[in-house]
Amino acid sequence: MEPRYFIPASGRLKIVSVEKPNKYNLTKNLSVWRALLDADVPQSEMHGKLEKQLSEIPWMNAERCFHAKLQKHTFPWGKAVLFLTSYVQGNTGGPVNNDMLVLVIQGLTFDGKYAVNGHFEIRHPNLPTNLWDKRKRGKAVFSIDDETDQAERWLNSQPDSSFSPTIETYISLLDALRVEPKS
Repeated sequence: MEPRYFIPASGRLKIVSVEKPNKYNLTKNLSVWRALLDADVPQSEMHGKLEKQLSEIPWMNAERCFHAKLQKHTFPWGKAVLFLTSYVQGNTGGPVNNDMLVLVIQGLTFDGKYAVNGHFEIRHPNLPTNLWDKRKRGKAVFSIDDETDQAERWLNSQPDSSFSPTIETYISLLDALRVEPKS
C-alpha cells in the first residue's frame, strides 16, 4: 500500500507572539491577515485569499484542500476566521472523511501582539469515518484528490448544528478565551 499523508486535528490552540514578525519571516503574511480581519472583506474575496494558500501563523507544513463554512468572528480577545478543511501532503487516494476533517481558527488579538491558531476535531455523521471506510451507502463521498470543490459545496450546505461538536460549541469556547500578557 502506498503511503498516504494527512494531518489530523491536533486539538490544540496556539497563541504565538507576532511582535517581531521579521524574526519569523511573517511580515507579508501578517499584513495580509491584518487586512483580511480588519476590513469588511466580502466572503468571496476572503475565500480567494485563503485559496491562494495564505500561510497560517504559526506556519503549517501541509496544504489545505478546501475552505468550507468560512466565517469571520469578533471575539472578546480579537478577530478571527473559522473554516473547515483537510490538510494533506500529496495524494491520499481516499475520500474526505471525519479523521481528516479539521475546524481551523486563525486570528489576531486586538492589540496586534498575538496570533491565535487552532485545529479542532469535528465530525459529520454523513462523512466516511476514515480513508479506509468502504461503506458508501448513506455517506457523502468526495475524493480528497479531485473532488474538493464538491466536498466544500456539500459541507457548506450542511447546518452548523449537524457537526459534532457543533461549530457553535467551538465559537462558545473561543468566546470564553482570554489572551493577556503575563503579569
